[in-house]
Amino acid sequence: MVYSIISIVLLCFYGVFDALKDKSEEGRFKNANLNKSNSWRNKWQIDEFGDPTNKERFFLSSTMLVFLTDFWHLMKFAQLRCLDAAFILATGWPIYWLFIIPILRGLFFELSHR
Repeated sequence: MVYSIISIVLLCFYGVFDALKDKSEEGRFKNANLNKSNSWRNKWQIDEFGDPTNKERFFLSSTMLVFLTDFWHLMKFAQLRCLDAAFILATGWPIYWLFIIPILRGLFFELSHR
């Protein structure tokens, strides 16, 4: 029963993070760094003219660690972790699946996206 309640709360947070992602994509934050149209630049090194290059700002900044670069990806990361945790609690799977599921999802995303 307790795991069911926690799963429901996690799914509610999933919705909150989804709304924040949408606000970021729509440019509705007063802080421009939170808006997706500006924050994507944080993934890449900046050249002498202030423009992003095609080189990652830090190791894995455009793949596995992209959630550290901008608000939209941070909200997506939080959203997916809520979904993963709710699933694991609901199914009774061991907690180590919290690490395996994102790796599998990321692997298949990268393979499909390229």
